[in-house]
Amino acid sequence: MVFRYAGLKEYVREDFERFYRMGFREEEIVPAVLDEYRHGEDFSVTE
Repeated sequence: MVFRYAGLKEYVREDFERFYRMGFREEEIVPAVLDEYRHGEDFSVTE
């Protein structure tokens, strides 16, 4: 995936908020967001 900074910033903000609403602790959110981008796919609640 190739992003411009503004686009990547928006995706990261959205993902952070989504994981926060799902009940992730703050120290779990950053690794979860990075893992999502490493695998190039969206997080599934069934995971």
